[in-house]
Amino acid sequence: MKNVKVVGVVLIAIAVATAACARASTSLPPTPTAEPPGAPTSTPTEQAPAPTAEPTKEPAGGSETGATQEPTEQPTEQPTEAPGSNDLAGTSWTLTEINGSAPVAGTHFSLTFADTDLSGTACNGFGAPYTASGGNLTVGEIIHTMMACTGPEGIMGQETAYLGALSAAIHYTLAGNQLTLGSEADPSTLVFTAGMPETGSGPEGWPVYRNETFGFEIGYPEGGANPPTGNDTSMRIDLPFTAGTNLQEKYLQIDAHSGATDCASPLTEGYAPGALTPESVTIGGLDWAKVSGSDAGAGNYYDFTAYTTTQGDTCVSLSFMLHSTAAQNYTPPLQEFDRDAESAIFEQIVATFHWLP
Repeated sequence: MKNVKVVGVVLIAIAVATAACARASTSLPPTPTAEPPGAPTSTPTEQAPAPTAEPTKEPAGGSETGATQEPTEQPTEQPTEAPGSNDLAGTSWTLTEINGSAPVAGTHFSLTFADTDLSGTACNGFGAPYTASGGNLTVGEIIHTMMACTGPEGIMGQETAYLGALSAAIHYTLAGNQLTLGSEADPSTLVFTAGMPETGSGPEGWPVYRNETFGFEIGYPEGGANPPTGNDTSMRIDLPFTAGTNLQEKYLQIDAHSGATDCASPLTEGYAPGALTPESVTIGGLDWAKVSGSDAGAGNYYDFTAYTTTQGDTCVSLSFMLHSTAAQNYTPPLQEFDRDAESAIFEQIVATFHWLP
């Protein structure tokens, strides 16, 4: 009987265990099945900002200590703190040698450096932007007037060589009162001495009008009908012209005054406001206001071109007059003068103008 009871108890225990396992196998699967959908949906969504924010905060924390910000700022500022020094600015020079030879006798080529622009005179006046530092030079496009110079012989070819060498120059050397400019192949193409060219003669050995009262000089060609007449405020200089045409007079009128608010040629007086429009030009390294006008009466024609410039409160105007008559009023009629040819010398004369030191 005991054995039967024991067997019964064992069978009951096995049944209970089997029932428990059945319940476990029935209830456990739903737990992992239910939890995974909920966990990825809620828990990662709520926790995701933390990993995203923490890496962001760490570099920011580093920048607050100066570990990452300072090295970034220093390279940006350092290049602007040590600019190159331009030791040519504010200097003026006279050409003494070009391509190993002295300049043509009777010519006076100059070169002046401002802060960012250079200018000078050859046969024509010229100007260009430039940069210079530590012996290195860069010259931008050279703009120059287009007057034809009649002498001395060789001046036009020398001007072409001079401007070409200046444009190609990439090196400079300063040694005392001497400046040397050149290219990689020839570092001494152009040689200068300090100071502006000696005054007293123009491009062709011209005489020079010097005005001590208002502080300037200007050269002019000889051969006019009459010697210069006038005073320091207003001076007339007759200019040579081709004879046998209807051109009767060709002259330069120089007017100077100080203290006036408006700088204009006296020949512009009497014109209606806006009738004459000045044009800004650069000649001989100076800025000029250029204006042209004409008048007529009783068979006479007066055509003028005036250039005005200032220094401080001093105004100087250079007015060129072409006075002609009606060619058909003569028997036989006179030949019409060549206006362009007679005017070609105007800017060449203007290019000789300079303020006294």
